[in-house]
Amino acid sequence: MSDRRRQQRMLSILTRLLDEASDTMALVVVFEDIHWLDSASRTLVSLLLCEAEHRAWMILMTTRPSDTPPPTERTLQLAPLTKVESVSLFEDTADGIDLPPKQLQALIDRADGNPFFIEELAMTAASGGDPASDVPSTVQAVIAARIGNLDVRVRQMLYVIAVLGTPAEPERVAALLRQSEHEVAATADILIRTKFLVLDPGGYVFNHMLIADTAYAMTDPEDRRAFHAQVAAFMEASETPERPERLAWHHQAAGHVSQAISFWTSASREAIHRAAWAEAAGFAENGLALVQSEGESADAFELNLLLCKAPALIALKGFPAPEVGAAYARASQLNKRVGSPKTEIRVRVGQWINTWVRGELTASLGHADALVVLSEEFPDPALVLQGHASRGQVLMHMGRLAEAFEQLQLGLSAIQNDPPETPQAQNAAVSCAAYASWVAGMMGHRDKARTLVERSHELAALRDNPYAVAIHNALCLETFMFLGDVETCLEYSNNAIRVSTDNDYTFWLGTGLVMRGWCLGQTRDFENALAAIREGITIFAGTGAGVQLANWHGLHAEVLLRAGQDATSITTAERALAFAEAVGDIYFCPRIHSTMERALKRLSRPKDAEVEGQTAQDLAAKIGMCRQAIDLDMAV
Repeated sequence: MSDRRRQQRMLSILTRLLDEASDTMALVVVFEDIHWLDSASRTLVSLLLCEAEHRAWMILMTTRPSDTPPPTERTLQLAPLTKVESVSLFEDTADGIDLPPKQLQALIDRADGNPFFIEELAMTAASGGDPASDVPSTVQAVIAARIGNLDVRVRQMLYVIAVLGTPAEPERVAALLRQSEHEVAATADILIRTKFLVLDPGGYVFNHMLIADTAYAMTDPEDRRAFHAQVAAFMEASETPERPERLAWHHQAAGHVSQAISFWTSASREAIHRAAWAEAAGFAENGLALVQSEGESADAFELNLLLCKAPALIALKGFPAPEVGAAYARASQLNKRVGSPKTEIRVRVGQWINTWVRGELTASLGHADALVVLSEEFPDPALVLQGHASRGQVLMHMGRLAEAFEQLQLGLSAIQNDPPETPQAQNAAVSCAAYASWVAGMMGHRDKARTLVERSHELAALRDNPYAVAIHNALCLETFMFLGDVETCLEYSNNAIRVSTDNDYTFWLGTGLVMRGWCLGQTRDFENALAAIREGITIFAGTGAGVQLANWHGLHAEVLLRAGQDATSITTAERALAFAEAVGDIYFCPRIHSTMERALKRLSRPKDAEVEGQTAQDLAAKIGMCRQAIDLDMAV
């Protein structure tokens, strides 16, 4: 599930719960300290604010001043407490402790109307401390003084909870302190009464983040490392599975570098499995930051982490992102020293798709060839599929249609009796079938092209995998364009747009929009056609892609031609040819020259038109494209 779909589902669940809770009475939902929110939570709160506009519930948020603007313009700036209010709060919190007026006034002046500061000063007084001695300048200083005044046994428990993290389950605290749960409960009661902790259903929680931070910072470094090691050991021995990122953090803080790296790797893999791409990349980065020493073990750790980071970066930044290429390049170097055939396959697949989408077709073909060689050494059906599919797709863009079709057919035959078992293999299979249909359509094998579209559809339906559905629709629509089937092409374009929008697949979204524009152009809805094409090209180019831009600008030129903008059509077609020449993505060039021929005829330039027409036919014959594929009037 993509981040967007997860967010939409969470929003749907929350709004439904709030609607049910406010069915009989108005409801106020309070979010405190939203300046602590991470970006995903802040986005969710912003969406809830929009949903609350016409419902029987409202949202109230509190925040400190920060560089991040609040998620709503409806804000109420709270003034500091007045002197009278400050004194009242101090006296209520200090539980009857009387201070001389001058001493009290010094404290009130220092707190400057900050209620939390006043409460901490009051709790210091209530616990027998002297908050007026060397009047503390910060809240943290007051908290540190309060913690310092605690009994050693009570203070030790506070330190353990700070290291353990909240909510801290009583049984875990008891195990770490080697005390009974009854003893822990008695000590915790002191910390709750003195407002260090509160007891939530999940366990003990600090009354404020600053208390947690201060307690953690005050813990002796050696004791802190020992506590972290004990927590890690306790979690690993527990029957309840613990999130690997928590184990990674505790091992890291304990100085157990190897264990920490292993758990950061596991955390990244689990995040990839649930499509939490930002988390996956972040966990991998955490592990990579620990890989410093030279040697085989460090190389192996780094390789595994890079093979987690790279696919996460693909999801976050797109196939052609430079960061993706850099991650796979480094992984390739490491793989030569400590890799295995399995890791080499993953590296090669990553390098193939990165260079292919970037438009580095010669390099991409080299990686595809290496995958085919590997598939001959290790004849696994999924690997055979990947190798031949990769080679076939690149060959198609290079204008070698017959070779491409042969490779794509070899890829599909590898899974004839062994359907793909993983989402990655399913994606490769759908791409292979869709590309095969596309090539068949360009070569004039109309029935074969439609049969292969059906095969792509079957493969996309094998399991719940929206990415495979997006691939099927975004690639097969090109088949229907070459077959001249505008109605089906438009249907597939709309499907590609819908699935890609729902799941943040920008690469396929750009494809769907351009092709939707082409379809609308065939129906003479030129305003919406050109708008869709321009938006699609902008989105697609924004991914950093170098491949396929000749196709998109060529289709743009076609729609401009149909709209009667002949001169602009020629300029756009020339731009398309420049893209084709720059990266060697030439398969669409015959059709681009056909567009130029038609435009030049309209502009009364018959000789130039004749040259373009002959070039279109010669190129089509050279690459194996049928005459119907360059017939601009074939659309029905």
